[in-house]
Amino acid sequence: MRRWLLIVLCAVLVVCLWKYYGSEKATEDAAVEAHPPQTIAPIAEAHPPPATPIAEALRRINNSRSSHGLPPVNLDDTASRAAQRHCEAMAAEDFFGHIGLNGSRPFHRYNLDEGGDGHIAENVCLFKSSTAIATDQTTVTGLAIKGHGMFMAEVPPDDGHRRNILEKRHNYIGIGAFVKDGNYTYCEEFLDKYIEISGPSQKTIPLGDDLVFTGRVIDPGQYGLYMVSVTYDAALIPPANPKSQPTSYKDAGAQKATIVPPWDFNKDGRHFDVRSGEFSISIKIHKKGYYYIIFYLKEDPSSIPYAGGSARVSTEDGFAGGAQVIRVI
Repeated sequence: MRRWLLIVLCAVLVVCLWKYYGSEKATEDAAVEAHPPQTIAPIAEAHPPPATPIAEALRRINNSRSSHGLPPVNLDDTASRAAQRHCEAMAAEDFFGHIGLNGSRPFHRYNLDEGGDGHIAENVCLFKSSTAIATDQTTVTGLAIKGHGMFMAEVPPDDGHRRNILEKRHNYIGIGAFVKDGNYTYCEEFLDKYIEISGPSQKTIPLGDDLVFTGRVIDPGQYGLYMVSVTYDAALIPPANPKSQPTSYKDAGAQKATIVPPWDFNKDGRHFDVRSGEFSISIKIHKKGYYYIIFYLKEDPSSIPYAGGSARVSTEDGFAGGAQVIRVI
């Protein structure tokens, strides 16, 4: 009697990170009902097989952006390492979500663990099967295509992943995909990289030292450094139930630490040169833990109140152009 290979696509859980400091703009998972038992049908466009799953996923992502009049994103090796390691952890350790088993969130994995300096927004998805998923290139690529297609098929208001793909500020991306037995994981790590951060060279520093960030705005003629936001976590908190994580999370630490407004960029030892875009921004720290620093930029540098022409700044008036995470011990 012929045996049929039954593959059950049980669940696809997808979460998009879409928010800025000061407001929770996280989106909820788009739950997809389990399909009846079926085999994974071959995808016509996979003949001949694409060079790699990552290359094909990048092509699909940029096609989606191009169809909406948006510029392409470039593949970023650092973000891809963060994406791949998170995919491998989820598949191998049988959990799903933005929060790692050690309590890390996307910005911890990219900015702290991998040393990246962009601001990150993550799309993740999981396919589960009752039997082992094939690891050949065509299957892995086909599932990456399927995952991205499901992101793009979302409709408002539950279209956070689609909106993440179509965010005009994104200019880089990291992509990861991994198969382990009956688990397949796929990650898209979108980046906003408009500054280069040259210091500090160490991501873990002792208590007692101030944080001093040096770097430059990449295009100072178009963008100006607008404000620096710092939030704080005393420790990374592992998820209570790794297999059933909250559907959204905040792109910030648990506590507000400080804000450096533009009129303080050239005070108390700080320095920012509007013409060159070069900066040296110091931040005082008072306790051990994890500090998440977001550098906000704004178009039209001439409108930024570097001389204190405004009593208020808001993250909503700028955009996250870079970020760092520093661990203080």
